[in-house]
Amino acid sequence: MISVGVINIGIGNTKGVYNAVKYIGYDVSLISSNKLEDFSHIIFPGVGNFEAGANALTPLWREEIKKFINKGNFFMGICLGMQLLFEKSEESEGEGLGIIQGEIKSIQKISTKQIQLPRLGWKLVNYDEDYKGRLGNPGQKSKYYFVHSYGLLPDMHKLKKDEFIVEQIENGCKIAASIEKNNIFGVQYHPEKSSIFGLDVLNNFIKLN
Repeated sequence: MISVGVINIGIGNTKGVYNAVKYIGYDVSLISSNKLEDFSHIIFPGVGNFEAGANALTPLWREEIKKFINKGNFFMGICLGMQLLFEKSEESEGEGLGIIQGEIKSIQKISTKQIQLPRLGWKLVNYDEDYKGRLGNPGQKSKYYFVHSYGLLPDMHKLKKDEFIVEQIENGCKIAASIEKNNIFGVQYHPEKSSIFGLDVLNNFIKLN
């Protein structure tokens, strides 16, 4: 049975995500305590500074999130929520969840041209023909809404065999629009602000079983 929860620890656009999930026809709850065992799918939105997000993840939250994922349930991080899946970030101090190995980097670090930061607005994302993930389809072209200055840079990430990254390229800089690893999903864009394209991503995630 599908049961969707949205983590609400004061760092994300929780109401927007909640409303988007309701709009596509699912029952959804805001989770303000670290009781996750009643849910099949959990979404972790985040906006802002990496250290603030890391500080909001108390030891109990960290333990419960990892326990939830280790049971094979489905977990999605959005924007800062995606970045907190990793070990650390160049943006600031603070430890991520370390569920996916790697570090979040400054977008400007490998760009061949100046990119205005924060990187804001609708960006076209192309799914490769050999895409094997589950949030989209091979060859799909969709636009999503981004707001960020740091991200997962595929050229600086040692890709594991069970990870799938969908890249978005701007001014010669490859930026991960999303990453998928077994039952763990991270999207750098905001699906709740990305119209029908983002609603499709949320729907594809929630349908997983």
